[in-house]
Formats: sequence, C-alpha cells, structure tokens
Amino acid sequence: MKTLALSVIGALALLAQAPKLDVPTNMKPYFLVLMKKGAHFVEPTTPAGVKLIGQHLTWIKQMNKDGKLVLAGPTGEGRYLGMSVLTVDSEEAARKLLDEEPEVKAGSMSYELQSVRLPDLSNVKIEYK
Repeated sequence: MKTLALSVIGALALLAQAPKLDVPTNMKPYFLVLMKKGAHFVEPTTPAGVKLIGQHLTWIKQMNKDGKLVLAGPTGEGRYLGMSVLTVDSEEAARKLLDEEPEVKAGSMSYELQSVRLPDLSNVKIEYK
C-alpha cells in the first residue's frame, strides 16, 4: 500500500512538472470524407460523366445548405478525387448521406470516412454565383 501511495505521489509530481500543452479550445467533431474512384468509375469527360458531375455538385450544394457539409473540393492528382467535411452526429448518419450521393450511388465513386476533431469551421462558407 505504501509503495502504491508513493507511486501515485511520484506520478502526480511528474504531471505537475510537465509542460502545458497549447491545445486549441475551439475544437469540434467532424467527419472527413475522401472520395476515390468506384468500381464503375465514369470518366467526367463523357456525357454520362458530365451528368454525374452535375448531380454531384447539386448534392454538395444541398448538403451545404442543409448544414451537413461544411466544405468540399477536388484534390490534386493521386489516389483521391476530392474531399469534404461533414458535420453530422454519427458515422452512421455520415454513411447514410454519402450512400445517397449520386456518384457513390452510381458506383462511379467510393469513399473513405474518418472522424476528426478540427477547429470550429462554422464560419467557413461555400460561395455560389
């Protein structure tokens, strides 16, 4: 018992001496979405691809208007085609939304989903003409 008490006191002393971490205070939970080619990828330069891109952009605009999507955009060349950040309550809710996204629904795109904590993005705005 005495050894345990000394160990606890020693641990508390070390914690008191540890440097204070400068962690942002405005962190909030989000879901990061990374879009990639699906099993039935449609080239965006084809008529079918142009139609899917239009539906994809309409979906993004609606999800943003509904307050469920904070930001979205294409990525550079590589494994991923685009990324977005969702603000929903659960992974299940995020997957439900993403499974209805036109490109995902058509099999042209698939996604990877990761919960993240980021600084508050509530002031980020997507602007349209």
